[in-house]
Amino acid sequence: MLHHRLPLPLLLALLLAASSHGAPSGADSYDPNLCMWRPSTCGTVSINYPFYLYDKTAVLRGNDGSFCGYPGLAIRCEDNKQVVLQLGDDNYTVSNIDYTNKIFYLADQELSKDESCPRVDHNVTLPSSSWLSFPDNRVDCLFFFLDCSFGSVRPRPIDISPIRCGSFGEQTAVESFVLPGNEAPPPEMFLACPLVIQVPVLKLPEGPRNDSRWINGGYGDVLSGGFRLGWEQRKPRACQQCEDSYGRCGYNKAGEFTGCLCSGERVEAQNCTTGASPPSTTSGMSLHV
Repeated sequence: MLHHRLPLPLLLALLLAASSHGAPSGADSYDPNLCMWRPSTCGTVSINYPFYLYDKTAVLRGNDGSFCGYPGLAIRCEDNKQVVLQLGDDNYTVSNIDYTNKIFYLADQELSKDESCPRVDHNVTLPSSSWLSFPDNRVDCLFFFLDCSFGSVRPRPIDISPIRCGSFGEQTAVESFVLPGNEAPPPEMFLACPLVIQVPVLKLPEGPRNDSRWINGGYGDVLSGGFRLGWEQRKPRACQQCEDSYGRCGYNKAGEFTGCLCSGERVEAQNCTTGASPPSTTSGMSLHV
C-alpha cells in the first residue's frame, strides 16, 4: 500500500488550522484574551466590560480596529496601578468606576498633587464617536482666563484678583485668573484674555473667589478632585440582544456594531446561542498589560 507524504509546508498549515482556537467551522472567531469576561483590577480600580484595553483591538479576526466594549471606554493600565483614559489628545487618570450608575471619576493626568499652583492649558474634549457624556444637566466648572492684558481702554475689573503663585506671577505684563463657573465672568475678560479654558469639576468651593488662599493656589484642591463622566445607553438593538444572551458587543473605530462576541470564541451577528449560561464574573484578577 502506497503512503504519499504531504509536503512539509502543507502539513504544517493543516496542523495549525486544526488546532487554531477550536472555533466552530465556518464561524468568525476572536481572541478571548481581548474581551473582559471577568473583572480585573488595576491598582484599586475594578475594570470590567464595557471598558476595554486601549492597545487590545482587532478582536475580530480579519476586522482591524474592532474592540470588545463601548466606544469611548478605551483604557490602559500603567505600571499595573493607574488607569488612564484618553479624551482627545489628553490623558486622564480614572480613580473609580461605578458600574451600577454607569459613571466614572477622572482627573487630568498632568495635574500633580505636589503642584501648589497648577496651570491648565486645554479644555476637556469628549470625542463625538464616543458614548461619553456629563451625567448631570448642570456641570460645575472653573474658568481659566490666561495671559490677560488690561489697560486704560479695557481696565481690569476691580472685584477680581489675579493668580499670585507659580508660573502665573512670572510675567508682569499679563495676568491670569481662575473663576468659579457659577458666576458669570465679566464680558471684558473674554476680550482681554487670549486663552479661556473651561474645566469641569465635581464641586465648586464655598466662599469668596478673591481670598488669598484661592489666588495663591487654593483652586488646585478643586482641580485635583477631578470630575465625572457617564456612558450613554444608546446602543443598537443588536447590541442589547447580544448582552441579553450573555454576549459582549464588538464595535469598530467608527462606533459601528460589528458582532456579538460569545463564549467559545464564537462571533454571531446579533446574539449568542439561546439558553447559554452566563460567564462567571465573581472572581477578580490583576490586570497585567
